[in-house]
Amino acid sequence: MHHPKATSGEQPDHIQAEKAAARRLARAEWERLASDGPRREAIMSRWAEWLKQRAADAASEVLEVSMAGEGRLLAYLPFGTELDPGTKPLESFAAVGRLYMPRTGPGGAMDFRRFAPGDPIVPGHYGVPGPSPEAPALDLPLGPADLVLVPGLAANAAGVRLGRGGGYYDRWRDELERGTVVGLLPQALANLEFSGAAHDIRYHCIITEHGPLRR
Repeated sequence: MHHPKATSGEQPDHIQAEKAAARRLARAEWERLASDGPRREAIMSRWAEWLKQRAADAASEVLEVSMAGEGRLLAYLPFGTELDPGTKPLESFAAVGRLYMPRTGPGGAMDFRRFAPGDPIVPGHYGVPGPSPEAPALDLPLGPADLVLVPGLAANAAGVRLGRGGGYYDRWRDELERGTVVGLLPQALANLEFSGAAHDIRYHCIITEHGPLRR
């Protein structure tokens, strides 16, 4: 299992305090969202629309590469209150073997394995669902045509992601930010006030119930 060199380090006390306060607000909002079916469905609908538009937009140099079949999607299997990326939006990537999911291990270790709907799901560290360890591993490096769907609690105005504190995705920051990093968040959590640290991964685009926000 890939365990990239940690990029986190120590965070100043004021950043830790701001993130702790932001996590409390974010978790409360996610609990409200869990029982708000229409709002969850709106976010997922905007996500599917964004993917479709991205595939149809041949004017972008990045998308010309993607339409040529080079783009991959790194998604995730939902855990807890996380939004489900859905089966239908992922099918086109899975059909050509370009869908990958993360597999977590102890000590912040994580890697990405090829996945398709219907494949075995194996619990990883903390019970986080992931693909089989026998599935083919992701080839690095990533490129701009690759989409990286990263779960998170919230983001600030600069697109800095607020995670749960485990550091799994932050350890992969340098690799993942070579692709296009996307987040699915309710609008209320897409511009939360907190300071980011140097190691925090950033979203290039956030999909909310109102549509995409570029960062």
